[in-house]
Amino acid sequence: METTTGIPFRERIMYGLGDAAQNVFLTVSMMFISIFYTDVFGLSPAFVGTLFLCARFVDAISDPMVGMLTDKWIGRIGRYRTWMLYAALPYSASLLLVFWSPDLSDTMKQVYAAITYIFLTITNSCYAVPYVSLNGVMTSDPQERIDVNVVRLPLSKLGGLLCTFLIPVLMGYFSVTETAYRVSMSIMAMVVFIMALFCVFGTKERVTEKERREGITRKNNGPNLGALELVKALWENDQARVLCSYALMLFIAIAMRSGAMAYYVLYYFKASEYWLSAMLTSGTLISMLPPFFAAWLIRKKICSSRSILIWSQFISALFCLIGYTISQAGIILALIISNLIVFVLACQDVVIWSAAGNCADYGLIRYNKNVRGVLNGALMFCLKFGIAIGVALIGFILSIYGYTGGENVTPEQLDAILHINYGVPLIFFTLAGLIGHGWKLTPEYTNKLRSAL
Repeated sequence: METTTGIPFRERIMYGLGDAAQNVFLTVSMMFISIFYTDVFGLSPAFVGTLFLCARFVDAISDPMVGMLTDKWIGRIGRYRTWMLYAALPYSASLLLVFWSPDLSDTMKQVYAAITYIFLTITNSCYAVPYVSLNGVMTSDPQERIDVNVVRLPLSKLGGLLCTFLIPVLMGYFSVTETAYRVSMSIMAMVVFIMALFCVFGTKERVTEKERREGITRKNNGPNLGALELVKALWENDQARVLCSYALMLFIAIAMRSGAMAYYVLYYFKASEYWLSAMLTSGTLISMLPPFFAAWLIRKKICSSRSILIWSQFISALFCLIGYTISQAGIILALIISNLIVFVLACQDVVIWSAAGNCADYGLIRYNKNVRGVLNGALMFCLKFGIAIGVALIGFILSIYGYTGGENVTPEQLDAILHINYGVPLIFFTLAGLIGHGWKLTPEYTNKLRSAL
């Protein structure tokens, strides 16, 4: 298998901006949408949890479906960028619609939330699945895929950084919280659309173009698999199973910690929105550093990519355990512990986001079955399903403890907030670390496999 390499630095920046656009969805899904629905839009925590879980049934269809379609069709500007181009405007508009919060009856609020959130889910699938797949066709070199993510991941935080800064600051500035969300998400929708276009027109699909030159089409790109055969091919890829299950556990934990942060700062510490902005923004800034650190560890052979997948989870679990000891007067200590978790946890980013391309190559080499798009669709589904489970658990746990939109928070409900922020994520971080032991597609292993072929 011939290797395609040579990604200019400018193109790596453009690719990172595409993830910044995607990161807005992840940020609002994990950090703001739960408290927006319960405390601003007036939905019950139980309904919010149910909505997030139901939306994942849509993802279960849309993510793999988009993946299958990208596997079978190459558009005018590429296999994946064509999809991203057409999805950019609907995706950015749907972000605004979710947070528009019109004045409706209780029943119609539930209907509006369900329609707009599911619309956001579908449009995000059409953008995010091809975006994740794009990494695998910009280059076929496994080490270069990691290097691309070293630039991409810090830039990806720009979208999240704008959210974590704008929303809390505007919440403190405007007397009406609904206005703060409308203004901030109007700005974010425009920024998302522009960054998506930069990515589409600033990157290149080298592997796709190589396939075109060699006459590879849907009919001769390996076996022409049907839907059930694609699912079977995905399942028999043992590394795909490891990657997807790892992502599921990881994002359940991340979503719970991110979604609990607003409750933790505003109610446990009784701090202001500006403290919330400081907590979230500092975490986003800190998360820009680990990709460089992790890539340096891998390049110097101090630590393998597999080891990073494992120890990042176990150390994060340890810090969660320490977090339980923080008193209600210890917001500075909480800020430090939170940022330590963010730093350690983000070390695995360069590995997991370059892993899908390696998994696809592994399946093609070992089983002669190209399921690149379906694999990335499955990875995105596990990511979003993990977020949904995490956010749903927040709603269900708060509902069990009788939480009612921030009014008269009891000591028992403060304990629930601690469980959401530290206790339950600790369990899922530990599970992810255990699953990471099954990963074997390091750059060295992948190159040996390709050389043997």
